[in-house]
Amino acid sequence: GGPARQTGGAIRWRSVLAIGVVLFVASTILLLLTGNPNLYPTVTLIGSFLVPATFVAFLYEHQHRSSLAFEAIARAFVAGGLLGVLGASILEPILLPPFLQATPDGNAALTFPAGIVIGLIEETSKLLAVVWVARHIRHVGALDGLLLGAAVGMGFAAFESSGYAFTTLLASSGDVYASLAATVMRALLSPFGHGVWTAIVAAVLFQQSTPTRFRYNTPVVATL
Repeated sequence: GGPARQTGGAIRWRSVLAIGVVLFVASTILLLLTGNPNLYPTVTLIGSFLVPATFVAFLYEHQHRSSLAFEAIARAFVAGGLLGVLGASILEPILLPPFLQATPDGNAALTFPAGIVIGLIEETSKLLAVVWVARHIRHVGALDGLLLGAAVGMGFAAFESSGYAFTTLLASSGDVYASLAATVMRALLSPFGHGVWTAIVAAVLFQQSTPTRFRYNTPVVATL
């Protein structure tokens, strides 16, 4: 596939962004005007997935030297992102407690070492998700790794943001405005977080690997 295939497809990042913004604003207005709780999941899902999906569409539309099909990018976004979230959710309760600090009210406070552990758990989970998604793909260059890593990282960010929106709703005793503010803030910050980090380490992994076998050597571990 050459440039014509990459830029002539039906997926355009500007269209994804424009349609998503219209849907998010319209559904948010309807939610606030009607107070219909059935609209809340729709609003938060659109808000959580809008920017990550646009980011992945932008990367795919502007790359011209990769052999990846759009189906592989989409699979990495959905399946890889979900696997990353599930992996982190399983590992954090097991590995994190020794690094938390108890507070007088009986809760656990996040310490700096705990933050480092969370970062290592999440980045490792996302990288393993990249490996699973790419298990049948030839590892022919850093660009393929960058695209798959960005897709997995943005899928992770989207699923995680939807969870944070619901958590904020519960913690604020049902304050929809607080939940929407958290959704918008995480959407604005998402291009500078999970997608970029996983793209970098996955690009190094692909660059260091053979076409049919991943190599977890010093550059990969150091980048992680």
